[in-house]
Amino acid sequence: MSQKVNDTGSIRIERIWSMPNKNTFEIKPIKSLLQEEVDLSQYWIDPFANRNKLASVTNDLNTDYDTDYHLDALEFLRIFDDESIDGVLYDPPYSPRQVSECYNDVGYNVTWDTTKASFWGNHKREISRMQDFIIQKLNEQKLSIIALAPMTNLARAIQKDDKAFENLEEIVTMGGNFKSFGNCSPVAEYNYWCDPDAAAFVYDFFYRKKKILNMVGLDVTRKIVLTPTLADFIYRINNRVGDFVKKITAFYMDFHWEYEKIIGCVINDPLAVAWFLDRSLCDGIMAFTQVETSGLAIGQTIVDANNFLRKYPNSYILTSVDSDKFMKTFIARITDDQAETEKYWNALRGAL
Repeated sequence: MSQKVNDTGSIRIERIWSMPNKNTFEIKPIKSLLQEEVDLSQYWIDPFANRNKLASVTNDLNTDYDTDYHLDALEFLRIFDDESIDGVLYDPPYSPRQVSECYNDVGYNVTWDTTKASFWGNHKREISRMQDFIIQKLNEQKLSIIALAPMTNLARAIQKDDKAFENLEEIVTMGGNFKSFGNCSPVAEYNYWCDPDAAAFVYDFFYRKKKILNMVGLDVTRKIVLTPTLADFIYRINNRVGDFVKKITAFYMDFHWEYEKIIGCVINDPLAVAWFLDRSLCDGIMAFTQVETSGLAIGQTIVDANNFLRKYPNSYILTSVDSDKFMKTFIARITDDQAETEKYWNALRGAL
């Protein structure tokens, strides 16, 4: 999916489907997007290049691939000076299991450090050190940010140039939890747990600047479950999209059953984007919030819902969601068939 701003300043969203490929940048629409939107004649680097030759400097741990370096990705990223590159093509292993497989394939020892959440967070710290994309865009125009990952880059950007954030109109972050239990520890949501220092810094910054951060956390996303029935419904409306959805969510559904005994999977990020576009989907509360950075509760969001601390409410915490409206909107959007979704939705609702 790509997002563009046209001459009127409004957003145009384009969606193109393609089958998954372990070499992400070889997927045709992604490759076309890069060629159209990214000036690869500038100084770009790729820490997980595999067989890709798009970047100026390439790296892959596996010596079977013809890359400029064969280093651990973190060691490779540390080669480059601050603000020395134009961009990073970043396509890392997506799970601890994949990380283990990559290391084992080249004879490296797999340790706790190579498979814990900081594996990705450490990379992002190095990347944010080398480039100032967020700062550059904020200095060019007023904009809003939807943060769907750990807030490492945001924290780094604020540390480098907090005045640029005067042009920030709004931020929506998918992360955190208020009354819901965690999804990677008893009390923490993954994005904040992955880099709690960054999340804590950003929340504190919003408190000091008397700004509001919108938190789309597990309290609402846990109510957005893509069940096998809904996946089948998507397939009936659009076979190609439905087949794609089933393939990319199979692992996720297995995860939810193993750890939470949920038949289906929670689709967190789409709700953050949907609420950004349609505020009628969710309601919430204003509250002061901070993030724990150590101990058993690392990554937990402490939401002062009853204003015990008498501090400025630096966040809007979403607490309720119209699940039916969201799911109907989501399915109509990804199948590109509003009429068919509307036609059968009431019958489907009875089966859910």
